Amino acid sequence: MLDAQGERDRSRPYMRHEFRFKKPSRYALVITSVKPDGESKVLESIRGDGRVRTAIRSFPGFANEVSGLHLMNQESTEERYEDTKFSALWLVMPGGRPLAAYLAEGGTLTRAENHGPTHYILEARHRENPLRCILDSNRDWLPIRVELEARGQSMYWEATRFTQDNHRWFPVEGRFTAPMSDGTLLKGFSVLRLAVNRPIDDGAFAVPKIPDGVRVEDDITGNSHFQGGREAWLRRRRFFGAQPVNSQRDLKNIVASRTPEAAPWPWLIAGGATAALFLAGAAWIRSRAS
Repeated sequence: MLDAQGERDRSRPYMRHEFRFKKPSRYALVITSVKPDGESKVLESIRGDGRVRTAIRSFPGFANEVSGLHLMNQESTEERYEDTKFSALWLVMPGGRPLAAYLAEGGTLTRAENHGPTHYILEARHRENPLRCILDSNRDWLPIRVELEARGQSMYWEATRFTQDNHRWFPVEGRFTAPMSDGTLLKGFSVLRLAVNRPIDDGAFAVPKIPDGVRVEDDITGNSHFQGGREAWLRRRRFFGAQPVNSQRDLKNIVASRTPEAAPWPWLIAGGATAALFLAGAAWIRSRAS
């Protein structure tokens, strides 16, 4: 595992994203808010195994103790990762999709004359909105900048530093900029740990084992219930509600993998982010307002 972290700024609150990713269409995402004093809270935990999308709720202070599950059909099994919504992944898979998908739908690729001999411009559409990516052919055809027009306004993601792990490039520092009614929103990100093309157990993406006392909302079958009955649910709530909150409890490290595949344009034609990668798995990402 590569530690790509710079000096962590503990004087500000930040968001930590932990992400596992594996072809095809399998992913696991945990978003945690962290305060300057170290207190943390899991805001969102989602995973998809290619068929079922599972949202996991945990008890406050007990990130690994499930309080509820929400089961849904995964919207797409065709290399689409709708929950990948933090800045670093927009510079890898804009809108949660490999770059090759945009080319397959009619996107155009031209040389970026104003950016240097190794740069190209991909122009396409994301949800009917204009999308423009400046790609660096020397860095696995990764975007160094992604621009999106939406509702008549422009926003962009920009990488300021890359690193390599297991012979694959990845953006490890950058920023996101978007207009707001009272000015401009600017968020920075740093990749704290990165693992590329490492083995990962498929169980990380599956519906977790459901202990008694967990509330299950099942949109697939329409059978929502309390695992083990309502009394088990009440006992579990009372048990964890009576425990002291341990906000320092760490979540497990993230590792994920992809198997490289041969292709004339390894990043774009072979599935863009898919064949080469890679985030496969990435890491903890901090997002902060500047």
